[in-house]
Amino acid sequence: MLKDIPENKVEGVYVAIVQEIGTLGDTVWNAYIINKNDYPLDNVLIMSFGHGKIDGEERKTSVLRKLIDTVPSKGTAMIEPVDPVTFPLAAEFSITYYKGRLIHDAQFRFEPNSIKEEELIFIPELDKKGVIQS
Repeated sequence: MLKDIPENKVEGVYVAIVQEIGTLGDTVWNAYIINKNDYPLDNVLIMSFGHGKIDGEERKTSVLRKLIDTVPSKGTAMIEPVDPVTFPLAAEFSITYYKGRLIHDAQFRFEPNSIKEEELIFIPELDKKGVIQS
């Protein structure tokens, strides 16, 4: 039964969407997972999608899935590029990982229109500006 499955508390794990300079000198946006813990995150499965309204019309993005073998302790890993066209949508990231033999699950949500220039903060783990969720 679901009530018998322990909920393992997620701490020290964040998702950030940051602004970077692309290979052509243009501005690009990428999503990253940040692990501030003293232990690695193993078998990290990430599912992401966007949903909401653009110009009054209901929209959804495809569900993307990514497996990252390990996010090292005090480390980061890129999840995916983020198209600015989707910024008016809510962006959801579901992250499941192992700490040792225990499974952990966390949800991260970026509200619609929350990824914009005036909301950017410096994220030292990435040495870039972006928006971060815990």
